[in-house]
Amino acid sequence: MSRDDDASNPIVHESESDSVDSGSSFDSSHEGDSSTSDYDDKQTEETNRKNENRKTAENDSDDGPPGQPKPRAANACSEEKEICCDSNTPDDIVVGSMMFALDCHPTDALITCGDIDGNLKMYKYSTVDNALSYSHKQHKSACRAVSFSLDGKHIWTASKDKSVKYVTTESAETVKKYQNAHDCAIYSMCVINENSLATGDDDGVVKLWDLRSPAHVMECKQPHSSYIADMDIDADQRQLVVASGDGTISAFNVKKRKFILQSENLDADLLSLAFVKNGEKVVCGSGDGSLNIFNKDEWGNISDRFPGHPSSVDCCVPVSDDIICTASMDGSIRAVSILPNRILGVVGNHGDNPIEQMSLSHDRRFLASCGHDLRIRFWNVIDLENLKVNTKRKAKKSSKVTLTNKRQKLKQSFFADLDS
Repeated sequence: MSRDDDASNPIVHESESDSVDSGSSFDSSHEGDSSTSDYDDKQTEETNRKNENRKTAENDSDDGPPGQPKPRAANACSEEKEICCDSNTPDDIVVGSMMFALDCHPTDALITCGDIDGNLKMYKYSTVDNALSYSHKQHKSACRAVSFSLDGKHIWTASKDKSVKYVTTESAETVKKYQNAHDCAIYSMCVINENSLATGDDDGVVKLWDLRSPAHVMECKQPHSSYIADMDIDADQRQLVVASGDGTISAFNVKKRKFILQSENLDADLLSLAFVKNGEKVVCGSGDGSLNIFNKDEWGNISDRFPGHPSSVDCCVPVSDDIICTASMDGSIRAVSILPNRILGVVGNHGDNPIEQMSLSHDRRFLASCGHDLRIRFWNVIDLENLKVNTKRKAKKSSKVTLTNKRQKLKQSFFADLDS
């Protein structure tokens, strides 16, 4: 797709302010008790949303007591190589409620998570003991995204109730709140810098926020027609890249607050993305289990595609410049080498429970993950950087498809029909 001229640029700068509460809206209430049926209804609603968006036919039923991991299913992963990592990790944290987001503190051994009831929870973790620091009710509906500020002193949260909050890390006291940040439920967010945040919603709308402004400073209602599943910012804090359920990614210049380019449709929900290879590549996980690789500044189409996951790649986290960890609907976390493209093995799993989110600890020693088993688990990934990739063994053939190839195939098919 060609770049949009300023006249047709979909960015809209609006003067009207969203409802904002600043400083005085501290909510000190702790999570309240709710009936089992109410909780099950909310859990089912959120799970159905995920499954519908990702076009999956898998059943996400809980066959055991809450908080207990289910036996590992006999799936494609059972025949994969398991990576032997150091077992000296923090114990599992039994949260006891469905989590949709978590993030590790940038400098301390703290981890925060948002749950289905709108609670923000903070834990201290170590290889000796874990402890709950606090649990505060922040949103009326499910808290779908949480992220520490770059200095770790504050936390951004975003919810299905359409609101965005900026709270203190120490006590979860509200510093700023955008009450009606979006017209529909917020799906994802990305911290840009010390003042800025990007959010994406279920309808595919992307917004940029600045703490110094009472309302959003950028809004893009196009080009996406479905939910914004994930977003990431480059090292220069200039280009924001977002992945959508409509099968495309798009890039934005956050300094100029302008839309740059949208990719060709890849015929599968795009669910996760991350910058790799010194920021020169972006890897994007899809609903069909493929990893799609883009060159930075060449967002029109992929440079490579690597199939191999047995189910959707719902999140991915770089653990080094060349290796990422991926999490899938089958409940497994895999270490994957990017260029050369190899699945190195299985780091760990949540049984057959889908994994919602992962985050790397401040010292890059542990990878934390949360799944539908209502637990936060930790995996020692410090040795993954030293894994040797066997370049002599052939990887699965890439299904790299260019726009030219697509057009040639359509043209050949057209003339073949005329000749017959």
